[in-house]
Order: sequence, then C-alpha cells, then structure tokens
Amino acid sequence: MKNKAELQMITSENPSSKLELSKLVQNTYGVTDVRKAIKTKSMSLVSLKKEQGYKVLKATLKIYFKNMNDMLGLKLENQLSNNQVEFLVNQLSNEFYYLKLVDLGVIFNKIVGGESDDFKYSITPPKIMSIVRKYVNQKQELARQI
Repeated sequence: MKNKAELQMITSENPSSKLELSKLVQNTYGVTDVRKAIKTKSMSLVSLKKEQGYKVLKATLKIYFKNMNDMLGLKLENQLSNNQVEFLVNQLSNEFYYLKLVDLGVIFNKIVGGESDDFKYSITPPKIMSIVRKYVNQKQELARQI
C-alpha cells in the first residue's frame, strides 16, 4: 500500500486542490461516538469526490486503511492487502457515499480501540463492512431520536 507521502502527491497532480489529506483524516479521529459525529460538520464522501475528484477520495480512504493496519499491529499476513483496500474503497464510495469523514473516524476508533474482538487477529473486508453497517444503523436510529 502507498504511504501517506505518496498519497498526498495525488492532490498535487491537481494544482487547484489545496486539500492536505493527512490533516483531513487526522481531524476526524477526535470524535469517538455517533452522537458527536451527527453534530460535527464534516465533508461527506460524495462531497469529497465531487469537489476534489475520485483520486482524492480514494487516497483519503486509503489513509484510513493504512492507519488501521498500522494501529492494529497485526502480522503482515493478517493485514489488509492492496486488493482488499481497493475493494473497500469501492464499497464505501458506492454504497456508503453519504457517510461523512467524521463517521469514518468514529468507525476507525471503534475498530482500533478494540470495541470488537473481531479484529484481534486479522482484519478483513467483511469484518470492516459489518462494523460500517452496524454504525450506519446506530446513526440512523439515533438521528430518528434527536
């Protein structure tokens, strides 16, 4: 998987893009629960794609997954492969395009924070998509209550 510096170079291909990917991603890690995510202003995946292009969206999502691989401290063979990351990027950008970057930060914190033992030994796309779907259901339920 590309490192952060390589991913940031993608934005330099577009001179009008002033988006600094690592800051954009890091700013979402401080929000740790659904209630705060609902109230936090953040760019949605579809907005990011529309304003900055698919390459930037893809690079942003890859940063999340690279950080997840790093933070979980799994053996190399138990981490997400490049193909799995590509699959997840496509799934999130197509099926969950309405999620905000702050939502991804909350999901990341849930996974890395050990909220689920599913990620103790390995990380896989089905495990991640399961957490995403649970999060979306939880967010929708909470939004109905507010």
